[in-house]
Amino acid sequence: MREYGQAWTRVVGEWLERVPPFGQLRSNTRRGMVAGAVLGMLVALLVGLLMGWLRRGWSGALVGGLSSAPVGALLGGLVGAVWGRRRWPQEGKATLEVEMDGNPGHYAPGEQVTGSLCLRAANTLFFRGGQASLVCRGFFSYDQTDEQRPDEPQFVRETHTYLTTDADVMPALVLRRGATMHYPFTFTLPADGLSTHMGHVCSVRWSVHGQVEAPGLDPIEGHHEVTVNALPPSIAVTSEGFQTTVRTQPCQLVLTLAQAVCAEGETVRGRARVDVLQQFGVLEVRAVLLRIEHTPRGRDHRVYISGWDPEAEAYDGHSTPGGHGTTYLWLEDEVTLSGPTSFMPPQTVSLPFEFVLPHQVRPTFATQEGSVIWKVGVLISRQFEPDIRAFHEVLVHTGTTPATDLAGV
Repeated sequence: MREYGQAWTRVVGEWLERVPPFGQLRSNTRRGMVAGAVLGMLVALLVGLLMGWLRRGWSGALVGGLSSAPVGALLGGLVGAVWGRRRWPQEGKATLEVEMDGNPGHYAPGEQVTGSLCLRAANTLFFRGGQASLVCRGFFSYDQTDEQRPDEPQFVRETHTYLTTDADVMPALVLRRGATMHYPFTFTLPADGLSTHMGHVCSVRWSVHGQVEAPGLDPIEGHHEVTVNALPPSIAVTSEGFQTTVRTQPCQLVLTLAQAVCAEGETVRGRARVDVLQQFGVLEVRAVLLRIEHTPRGRDHRVYISGWDPEAEAYDGHSTPGGHGTTYLWLEDEVTLSGPTSFMPPQTVSLPFEFVLPHQVRPTFATQEGSVIWKVGVLISRQFEPDIRAFHEVLVHTGTTPATDLAGV
């Protein structure tokens, strides 16, 4: 019986919401008003009928009932509206969106992030208030083995919160049905904060979150992700460029890069110089562009990823034990500089190459939980002999200040 009483007040209250004056009332207010009006009308009708019949018979009962019922409904509705607001939780729907001012694209460290929380009410609702938050989180993945199942490693993903800044932007209020309100916010990005990184093992994300609390309803939330650029570091540039020299018995391998600080989308130009010291055969000379993701957690192994297999819908790669924690080496690009040949002393071979850094929002960064670096390498493959290798790190950024190319390398 109690559930039936709640059901019919809800149905009538929802129907009254379509009537403009009543649609501006909260759902629990309308339900209480309906219950109070019906109860007040019945009580007033019975009292009017009884009093009228005692004074003037049936004609008096008819007049008394009809005149007292509207008054009872009005008084009962007023009392019921107050009672219903306290008796029942409010019901309804509302949406919250985080809208960014201007171009919601890339931000530099130290800049201001401005926007507003846009609250739209499908029903008249009471809100206790709202809050906007600027959040920076890091996500780091690694393989973990179970003692009972050592041959079945599990992929674990950890979350670290590096920054949370809150701002109370919305006061307590009643938002009428169909209304929209905007509440502005402003945050200042830390000058020394982490940059956005969208990697596989290591990822750093910045976002603006909004949350509004309405009694009786689940938290109403919205969020918008923002990108914080990695600015280029200051590195002294020499006319010789940036070099790595590896000396072995058959040759000296010199890897030279025109620049060691590059933005995504820029071209990394380099040259491999082989100073032959004694005759030796070569199967292949390759230049490679590597992205290396590392986290100190995991089962001390390296995973080499050579590319994506569209048929298997998985990455091609293999794992080897070694290192500390979990290390993923991604072959972003490679180019063959020489096929099978034989080098004779005192020959000097110069092999130029270049790579275009992909637009992936994956700059160089480092934290205690994980790091990402980029390397350019040259590999000389020999039959039945170890490869001769030379690598040089490239600092990749996503800022707008381009690095200067060096000529003559």
